[in-house]
Amino acid sequence: EQRLVFPMALRVVGTMGRRLFSTRAHPPRLKELILVRHGESEGNIAHQRSLRGDHALYDNQHFSQRHSSMWRLTNRGIEEAIKAGEWLRENVDTNFDRFYVSEYVRAMETAAKLELPNAVWFAETFLRERDLGIFDLMSHAERREKFREELKRRERDRFFFAPPGGESLADVCLRVDRMINMLHRECHDQRVIIVCHGEVMWAFRIRLERMGQAQYREMEQVMNVFDHIHNCQILQYTRAPPNEEEAPWISHMRSVCPWDLSRSRNTWQEIIRPKYDSVQLMQQVVRVHRIIDDDAAADRLSREVNEAALASAASAASAAAMDVDSEAGAEEKASRPPRPSLSQVLPASLMPTPKPPPPRTPAARKVKRAVHGSDGLEQASMFTGAEAAANHPAAWARSAQPGIA
Repeated sequence: EQRLVFPMALRVVGTMGRRLFSTRAHPPRLKELILVRHGESEGNIAHQRSLRGDHALYDNQHFSQRHSSMWRLTNRGIEEAIKAGEWLRENVDTNFDRFYVSEYVRAMETAAKLELPNAVWFAETFLRERDLGIFDLMSHAERREKFREELKRRERDRFFFAPPGGESLADVCLRVDRMINMLHRECHDQRVIIVCHGEVMWAFRIRLERMGQAQYREMEQVMNVFDHIHNCQILQYTRAPPNEEEAPWISHMRSVCPWDLSRSRNTWQEIIRPKYDSVQLMQQVVRVHRIIDDDAAADRLSREVNEAALASAASAASAAAMDVDSEAGAEEKASRPPRPSLSQVLPASLMPTPKPPPPRTPAARKVKRAVHGSDGLEQASMFTGAEAAANHPAAWARSAQPGIA
């Protein structure tokens, strides 16, 4: 009996050791992950119309009094979900080990319309859309009117910007990280499908592809249609791409817009996660201009700011003083007594004698008769003298009021 027990114990220890060694060498990893964005929703329609200047939907009480998690799919959104399901059934093995969906209504409706065989869905709160805080259910015009400074702050950096009471994309990455760790732990070597939202899928891209903030900003600024996450866009991540050896981690990604393949690349792309040596780190660093070299530079900048502030204050004070002076001058002028005329000041014997008018020439009398005649002609502006006008009949034009020059 002792001879039999000892070899068996060695086998058990050896098996556990191999498992322990394997776990340390290659920690538990998901084999394949498919992300699907929801179809077009009521909120997508309101957002697009607001961008075009029509904000009426945000003023509608039935729309504005529901939380954004309650948005349903539009008819077009339902069609997009059906086409996404068709593409999955035709191009992917749909026997997934786990099915996850966001708790938001539009995501659950999309998951149902995919019509995947034998699907049993788990609703997961970590997959909810990014919280826009006070911006939620607010038209673009209202945002510009009430939160102009917040919008300026967003333009400085969209990755770290969080609306008042809401989340930044960096915040969404934190809860997506928790979801990824859970999937690696609970779904080792398994295939998973998730139906969620556009911002959540961006967070998955950033974390799975180790995308840095600089790369994200560049992609956002270029706005390549292939990088856009359209409604019902499908992102497929795998460790085992076709005709390739299986990798110990997620190594390839494919992006597909199932209802319009011209909007996506549709081919497998290898994921290149950035790594840097010291020189490459400095190459990234020097892309940002340094403003303050030392205390002397800081002092110079402070002086410039203070001088600009003083000049602005002086200009504003000068403008205010000019306004006060002009108002006081107008009041003083209105309160002055009227100036006496020359006849009130000088006696009649000292008043200047008016000069008699010059005698009229025959040409001048001819012009006067023509002007006040029944033909209604007036002198053209190129002539200033009556004699010149009389000698140039072509310079006369029909008057709008006959008989008035």
